[in-house]
Amino acid sequence: MAGLEWIAGTTAEIALSANTEKTVLQVVTPSANQLVKVLGWGVYFDGGVSTDEPVSVWVRFQASATGMTGFSLQKGNPSLAETIQSSGQRNATVEPTSSGVLYSRNVHPQSGYEYTAPYGREDYIPGGKALGIICRSCTALNVLPWFRCEE
Repeated sequence: MAGLEWIAGTTAEIALSANTEKTVLQVVTPSANQLVKVLGWGVYFDGGVSTDEPVSVWVRFQASATGMTGFSLQKGNPSLAETIQSSGQRNATVEPTSSGVLYSRNVHPQSGYEYTAPYGREDYIPGGKALGIICRSCTALNVLPWFRCEE
């Protein structure tokens, strides 16, 4: 069904090691013939030192990863009967291959960042592909990432 909105988010913080890129969240489209619209994304950090360097954050197209933990995506409207076809993964132990950057941001480690796509200007994940949020921090800290998408 067109218009089935869902959220990919984690209920537990994901640990970042100092100076190491890590895919913290990834969404995977259901098949080669079904694209997914990206309505927004965000990250929130729990840094404790105001003078720490910003966290580098990228949203990149990726190969679907092994070595990540799968989780259930949540419908934006739980009363809809349709089933979400996409899948979500988090906390990569082996970094997937990335092929292009949609967004890159530097975010203060004591704050967060949210992006909401303007209506009609949303990005799309091609069918059979994946999109990930990747973070690199200069110090060890935790992150809560999310995507909001539509099938």
